[in-house]
Amino acid sequence: VIGGGSTVTRLLSGLALLLLTSFHPFHLPMVAVVLAIQIGVVGLRERRIPWRAIRGGLIVASLAFPMILYQGLLLLTNPIVAGRAAQNITHTPAWWIVLLSYGAFLRLAVLGFRRTFRARDLRWSLLAAWLVGQFVVFMVPSPFNRRMTEGWLLPLTVFAVVGLLWLWEHRLKRSMSLYLAGTAGVLLFAVSPVVVIGEDLAYWSRAAFQRYPYHFYLDKAYQSVAGWLKANSLDDAVVLSGSIGSLYIPALAGRPVVVGHGVETIEYALK
Repeated sequence: VIGGGSTVTRLLSGLALLLLTSFHPFHLPMVAVVLAIQIGVVGLRERRIPWRAIRGGLIVASLAFPMILYQGLLLLTNPIVAGRAAQNITHTPAWWIVLLSYGAFLRLAVLGFRRTFRARDLRWSLLAAWLVGQFVVFMVPSPFNRRMTEGWLLPLTVFAVVGLLWLWEHRLKRSMSLYLAGTAGVLLFAVSPVVVIGEDLAYWSRAAFQRYPYHFYLDKAYQSVAGWLKANSLDDAVVLSGSIGSLYIPALAGRPVVVGHGVETIEYALK
């Protein structure tokens, strides 16, 4: 997209940003900072103003601009959307808790970043810009800065794999057995997002479907009930349902519910 790639690639990237902005507009600062860093990297390498990279960034931004404008107007004109945004408070814990949470994962990513820092491939520099740029945005104080870590796992994972392979080849291979290295790896990653990823995979399994049928799947019976509610209830009717079963009724039936999404339900615990 930046410094290379075809027009089609840039158009697809712009459409991807348009889609991202439609449901997670708070990622816009991250995308803007990462693209700006990458454009700067291209300029330093070419030792001139990177007009082609700038054009690529403008193409991406222009395609996403309608949704950016729409989201801005919603915040200014719709009190419900503005109130929802004002309640979107996700502060970050203390810095030492963050470091402990990422554990060896973050350290290996830093090692991998150092090993590829001088690589001439723009794909590595884009991942580096993503890694550093998103961290910069994450460090800026805001009511929802913890959300700024979403998506950061992708560049972290790539660099962590590079760091892990280098560490094994140059430090551990001759002094540690594969079994011992695997055991140490499990212990080191036990307090990292790897555990969270494992839980996500478990939730998507068929066994989890039996326990949490509305988290990731909507069966036909549920959709039929929601359709019936939409056709046979008054517009201002309020639906009483379980906290999980009620999550998609407002979207499918257009009716409010007593208990809905936890952070958007007043006195959720009491209800």
